[in-house]
Amino acid sequence: MVEKGWNYFTKMKSEYRIDPSIEHYGCMLDLARVDDLNKAKELITKVPLEPTSRIWGCLLAASRQHKDVELAEFATKQILPLGCDNTGLYVLLSNLYAKTGRWEDVRRVKSVMESQQLIKTVGLTMVDVKGQTFKFTDQDRSHEHGHLIYDVLDLL
Repeated sequence: MVEKGWNYFTKMKSEYRIDPSIEHYGCMLDLARVDDLNKAKELITKVPLEPTSRIWGCLLAASRQHKDVELAEFATKQILPLGCDNTGLYVLLSNLYAKTGRWEDVRRVKSVMESQQLIKTVGLTMVDVKGQTFKFTDQDRSHEHGHLIYDVLDLL
């Protein structure tokens, strides 16, 4: 699948004369991060368009998944100057440091978050069932059937 994606991407320009958009590069980044993080980094650095914070964030998430601290720090340095909401970036980086046992770095990142008054936002999932909307947050047990929901999740 990955090879097929790269083949189509290459053909866009060579055969069909279509210039890939930043979204196309984002798709290729998703494929590259499954296969080879260095290939993903190389792709981003050679993009003829200006990579967005979402593109760099994708690389950051992949580096966390692969426990690649060096690449995560590189991606972070690219995102920070773009001036977007950095809360998730710091949380991802802190979690990676924790996963790799770099506790001093965890403290440093949390200190930066504190000094910038950044607060980790709670994730929210909304599900619509037969016209009724249900909202769930992490470890939320307030739903009347919460125990059943978590029993099913435990099975998954």
